[in-house]
Amino acid sequence: MYVDILILEVDYYTQKYYHKLVKKNRYVNNVYSTSSESEAIEICKDCNIDIALIDVELTNKNNNNAYLDAAKRIKKSIPDIEFIFITVYSGIALQSLDSNSVYYLVKPIKEEQLFIILDELVEKIRNKNQT
Repeated sequence: MYVDILILEVDYYTQKYYHKLVKKNRYVNNVYSTSSESEAIEICKDCNIDIALIDVELTNKNNNNAYLDAAKRIKKSIPDIEFIFITVYSGIALQSLDSNSVYYLVKPIKEEQLFIILDELVEKIRNKNQT
């Protein structure tokens, strides 16, 4: 089974690094990257995204976490999507668990940790699809 992944990350170079890293995983089919919350929501709807890696550090003009807000909207429209939240602050990661995320990683992320999580999520998705 192969999965499609979205990366929502503000920094272009970090986004490219995650993209390259994720593509190395044997279960990954397509990877889409963006820094725009609205574009992320559209990609998830249009491309049948299975897993979203989301940087949850950013805040919008109302001092809310813009990417976490996007994750909540994505989850409403795609209930089966899985999330991996990436942050430098473990407190934000814990807050994001309230939006039904499965995993979070604290920066800097390690390839081995990411692959373990991706493998577990692929297995979870596979089991969901078999029922």
